[in-house]
Amino acid sequence: MIEDWGKIKVDQDRVWRDSVNELRKDLIRMNQEQLKAGFDAKGMKLPPYSSPYAKRKRIPLTPKTLNDTGEHYKGMYALVFDKFIEMGSRSKGDLLEYNWGEIYGLTPENEKEFTNLLIPIYARNLQKALLQ
Repeated sequence: MIEDWGKIKVDQDRVWRDSVNELRKDLIRMNQEQLKAGFDAKGMKLPPYSSPYAKRKRIPLTPKTLNDTGEHYKGMYALVFDKFIEMGSRSKGDLLEYNWGEIYGLTPENEKEFTNLLIPIYARNLQKALLQ
């Protein structure tokens, strides 16, 4: 039996970071799926491609998906820090993120789904940390 609970020390930031890192591929996949559907991180529709761009690339005037060549999606990443996750792409394309708002990250609906995936992994990792 534990007599002095104050002596238990757990690096909760590390537990969170390790847990999210286990799901990093899922996080990126979810972001890619919402972009393919034409939605940004806030759940807003991405603007359509401009007419000259669509004509030059021979694509329809649909909402942007950032998947014209696939390079943008191949370069997507999620860096997990103690208090936040930074998402982006290493793509060298002509993407001007600040003109569109927040395109990286999950919609509120996808955040809930991700949290449901994360909770059991976090609980398992927290239990491991407590038993060390």
